[in-house]
Amino acid sequence: MIRIYSKDNCPWCDRAKDLMNVKEEEYTEIKIGRDITREEFMEQFPNVRSVPFFSRSEEHTSELQ
Repeated sequence: MIRIYSKDNCPWCDRAKDLMNVKEEEYTEIKIGRDITREEFMEQFPNVRSVPFFSRSEEHTSELQ
């Protein structure tokens, strides 16, 4: 399953979730600041500097495909 890391008031995050729904892909949304702290997110993904951020198992990407 795909995990989408997002935050409040993020139009790109909303678009990413809309795309997943259109493609009928199952995903779990993880909100930074609610489900995970910013510090935890940065510790897990030290090279990521923007959201939405997609994660599938050990594979991570920030690009929509």
